[in-house]
Amino acid sequence: MNEEDPYHNYYKYMVEKIREDAEDVAKGLKPAPTAGHVDNEGMEAVKKMADEVTAFEPRELEFKVDLPGVTAQDLYVPPAVRRLLVVLSLD
Repeated sequence: MNEEDPYHNYYKYMVEKIREDAEDVAKGLKPAPTAGHVDNEGMEAVKKMADEVTAFEPRELEFKVDLPGVTAQDLYVPPAVRRLLVVLSLD
């Protein structure tokens, strides 16, 4: 992990949390998580954990790109021309 990354603390927190949860499951302190099932105790733990988090998840990336005025038809190269280009590139 790159310490210069602005979300380094979040990634570090999540890695540590996953390791601690795996250790608890291995020791038998916590049951293994099951997909799609969350009980009341689990929800309370999630709410409590959310209050303790000091590192926040990165926001969604937003991209704004000015695309050139090139259409798929402009990029199409007929098969005969492709074969000619291959033959010419072999010389």
